[in-house]
Amino acid sequence: MLRVILSRLLQAIPVLFGVSLIVFLLLRLVPGDPVSTFYGFDVGRVEDLQAMRHQLGLDRPMLVQYVDFLADAIQGDMGTSIKTRRPVATELVRYLTNTAQLAVAGMIFAVVGGILLGLIAAARRNSIWDNLSLAISLAGISLPIFWLGLMLVWIFAVQLSLLPSGGRGDWHNLILPAITLAAPSVAVIARVTRASLMEVINQDFVRTAYSKGLSEAFVLLRHVLPNGLLPVITVTGIQFGYLLAGTVLTETVFAWPGLGRYLVDAIKFRDYPVVQGGVLVIALIFVTINLVVDVLYFLIDPRLHSEAAK
Repeated sequence: MLRVILSRLLQAIPVLFGVSLIVFLLLRLVPGDPVSTFYGFDVGRVEDLQAMRHQLGLDRPMLVQYVDFLADAIQGDMGTSIKTRRPVATELVRYLTNTAQLAVAGMIFAVVGGILLGLIAAARRNSIWDNLSLAISLAGISLPIFWLGLMLVWIFAVQLSLLPSGGRGDWHNLILPAITLAAPSVAVIARVTRASLMEVINQDFVRTAYSKGLSEAFVLLRHVLPNGLLPVITVTGIQFGYLLAGTVLTETVFAWPGLGRYLVDAIKFRDYPVVQGGVLVIALIFVTINLVVDVLYFLIDPRLHSEAAK
């Protein structure tokens, strides 16, 4: 397993390098710069604008700017925000903590709801429960996040007054945005779980377990579910990455102070260090999630140990 981990870490290096290069170039290929965005209407003289660009290092060659950014990022220094004049790394940690809280809560809803729906659909295939699971899955994939969030706010916050409409407070504030964020992932995990468990249910060892007189619940939970988890783990890891991407809309609807809203504001104001650091951190999270999924593969399926040893 150590060999696989080292291999994945080596593969992550060109991925992170490519992400950093792409986001760096895209920011500078778009017309305009942070100085024009922030001070263009307040500073009258061209000399003043040029002095500010020189102070921020924006007048240096792009190659020099990128090498400096990369060298600092390797050391954990993401630079200083042009807008707030605070270290980007400190702000990213603060906003990422809020986003991680929302993403983890959404992932819990997605995994529990998706596996439960998929298990019921597989155990009662071609029944009303299977059709209901399909309908819920299609609704979860089809409904836009912002619309679903607004509907949940209207129902549970405005009409029923059961939950807060937004903001970050106690766990009550987390329920509606977590459900909104998890809805598409619930649908995907449910369909993958159903398809994977359907293949396992038709195996000989499952029929043998039923012939021994074991209860259906015991067979499903003890024999079927563990043997059908590998595809579910894969799609769960991918969906966690999508949850981080989906937090932009969810955080906007529910006024959640997370990384998504922070990056949107940074893009709007051309805050180069914030955008570069934020995107690089998100890419690092994706790489880490893929590594965790590979490790879980080894823990769940012993057959991979022998394959890796070859």
